[in-house]
Amino acid sequence: MSDNCCASGCAGVAPTTDRAFRRVVWIALATNAAMFGVELVGGLVAGSMSLLADALDFFGDAANYGITLLALSLGAMWRARVALVKGLTMTGYAVTVLAGACLAALYGTRPEPAAMGSIAVLALVANVSVAVPASSRWRA
Repeated sequence: MSDNCCASGCAGVAPTTDRAFRRVVWIALATNAAMFGVELVGGLVAGSMSLLADALDFFGDAANYGITLLALSLGAMWRARVALVKGLTMTGYAVTVLAGACLAALYGTRPEPAAMGSIAVLALVANVSVAVPASSRWRA
């Protein structure tokens, strides 16, 4: 029964042949990959663990979008396995960020606030630019 539901694209599951959905995922992947680079460089220059953590989040999102594009062509069982791997990967990112924050607190590094603020605004714009097309896609 659930197999038929997934095949028809109901319950919020996008059909694997939906070009508009794939286009939105490609845009999200490119945006997140670009912001990963911006925040990585900005975090290193500014000495900001927050920017580096957010860069890691953008990297994880970009990788997840890439994996999603791959998984769209797979069967339901493989998509479920991919979802599990994506969840475990995000847990790994969280542990990495926590360890980095502990090291920064231990050694008392001080970030550059102007760089953090300007890159944070850019990150907000990037996230909204991905969220708007995605949300309009699911309302249709």
